[in-house]
Amino acid sequence: MIHDTLPPGLPPALAGLRAPCYLHHPPAWKYRALLTLALAMVVAGLGYLVWSAARGEAGTGELLLAAFLLLFFVVLVRPSVWRPPNSLAADARGLFFLGSDTSAAPVFVPWSEVGPTSIERASKGTTVVLTIADDSSFWDAARRSPFRRLLLGGLDAEGRRRVSIGNQWAAPEATQAALEHLRGAGHS
Repeated sequence: MIHDTLPPGLPPALAGLRAPCYLHHPPAWKYRALLTLALAMVVAGLGYLVWSAARGEAGTGELLLAAFLLLFFVVLVRPSVWRPPNSLAADARGLFFLGSDTSAAPVFVPWSEVGPTSIERASKGTTVVLTIADDSSFWDAARRSPFRRLLLGGLDAEGRRRVSIGNQWAAPEATQAALEHLRGAGHS
């Protein structure tokens, strides 16, 4: 889905994003439903442990389990966890790949370095696959890593490498259409 105005609550890393734009993230209701289920399981586990302790049946194992569940509880009640994470943003200038640190600068890839996109079925489901020029700064971190360098994959005939962006419960066709629309907007 393309946003005609910048959505509220964007992470600081996307301060330079311009409208219209695309944000690649899981649908909020599905993401929050999974978090709600996880929180309910943690609370149920903690409730059972409190009940066991009140009956005098809690031993060392129960205390360790309570400590473990409390860590999950603390993580799950943080408001920032309930905002669907953005992994990719795009505007008419190009793509912004975000890491897990929302304050770190995203890796920007201009549309001129992005080749054809496709939709492919993989073991994880149907996904959009991008092709990015081998000389793009996008690949710098992978080249510096002795392990990620092994996962780069080969070059296509135009000197590009493939990147699967994952569908995150989003319709791949809609994702591809939004990206191609923004790419076209950058050329007009």
